[in-house]
Amino acid sequence: MIGMQRKKSILTAALTFLLSAGLLAGCSGGNPSSAKANVVSASPSPVPSDAKAETATANPEPRASNEKSATLTEIQKFQEFDYMYNVLKDNYPFFGVNERLHGVDWLANKEKYRRLITDTATDEEFAEELMYILLQLHNGHTQMVRLQDYFYMKGIYETAPYFRPWLEQMQKPAVLKRYGQENSGQQTHVGGAAAEADSTNTLGEISRVNIRSQILEEGRTAYLGLPSFGMEYIELDEPAIGEFLQKVKNYKTLIIDIRGNGGGSDAYWMEFVPMLISKPISSNSHLLYRGGDYAVPFLESRGMSDVHPISLLKEQHLPNLPAEALSDFKNYQVDTLKLSPNSSVGFKGKVYLLVDQAVYSSAEKFAAFAKSTGFATLVGERTGGDGLGMDPLVVALPNSGYVFRFSLQMGLNSDGSCNDEVKTLPDYAVDPVKTKYLMDDPAIKKVLELAGS
Repeated sequence: MIGMQRKKSILTAALTFLLSAGLLAGCSGGNPSSAKANVVSASPSPVPSDAKAETATANPEPRASNEKSATLTEIQKFQEFDYMYNVLKDNYPFFGVNERLHGVDWLANKEKYRRLITDTATDEEFAEELMYILLQLHNGHTQMVRLQDYFYMKGIYETAPYFRPWLEQMQKPAVLKRYGQENSGQQTHVGGAAAEADSTNTLGEISRVNIRSQILEEGRTAYLGLPSFGMEYIELDEPAIGEFLQKVKNYKTLIIDIRGNGGGSDAYWMEFVPMLISKPISSNSHLLYRGGDYAVPFLESRGMSDVHPISLLKEQHLPNLPAEALSDFKNYQVDTLKLSPNSSVGFKGKVYLLVDQAVYSSAEKFAAFAKSTGFATLVGERTGGDGLGMDPLVVALPNSGYVFRFSLQMGLNSDGSCNDEVKTLPDYAVDPVKTKYLMDDPAIKKVLELAGS
């Protein structure tokens, strides 16, 4: 059984990592709202006969337990871990990045991680160990799906047919049983700040606008703070943003502040950027794939199956490719993002984008796009990375019904460096700390200095 100190260390590590990764709003695939693992228990379904899970080399006898939630045998736990390990081994792109940045050779630690799950007496403790093991990858898109996140993510995946492979994983019988949906056509309400209004199978409604707009210098400098790109905010925020941009269209300087923005949906920022441009802007991203079979239906569903052999990447003239790019990956594709003016307000001033290390996922993609296209000048600190690519894939574990998700693509910056490793560098590095009074904010002061000069 996991000791109290061990359990505390797992949850502390989860909290520290989730906050540092800016994970209060992830990619459009999820929006975690609490660091503590809110796992649920139910009787597991047997592992399917075609599951490619290795058996333990020295499996101890299953441990009896009077705990109501001790439904998984130790053999099943080993099968679950091995299934997770194999999916990641064949598909996950950042093993090399993790080793360089954090000194962790995750694949080589297989037996170490398998030993960790032998000392779990309940399903909840098992799930917490899996969470801890995934945290060793140090990637904000790779984690166990907790109870409240399940409802939010499932609501996202129900909004579009191209999310079908994601939804199929979330609706497997073992998953529905594990997350309390087996006999319910409607999901139950769950708490948490990021999911406070999400009590239906869709994204629900919210009652507040997710923006902070302010005139810093009348007729000259305007400020627009966007703390989240959550999909649930788009409908309410879009008209409010449009109204504000119309008001300041003749201003010299517009500051867009995404510090602390962990992402949400690319659709959020793709709504307001066209209001600020007068001609089309575009950027290219190279996306690398390990080539595992698990990813195939997800890529096909998103229309991203047109790939090139990795050997051709040498012809793309990318000087800072990671060492493993040509050896550990099977293929790549070039993803072109082009935005054209739409409901343009005719803004002719200069846009400054405030960024920090918490900028992640779709917010990271916005920062990278803004810099590569020249849409905005970036001020602050290096961002959080992993913003180039599509939504993380989700995987239902066959015995327990627990779900985890992971990043699939290695997105490359324009120089070939890995976005998850190098992130996006600001044009002007300043202390990114936020202050209550905006005019005392170091980043705001820097923008006013640049605009004045």
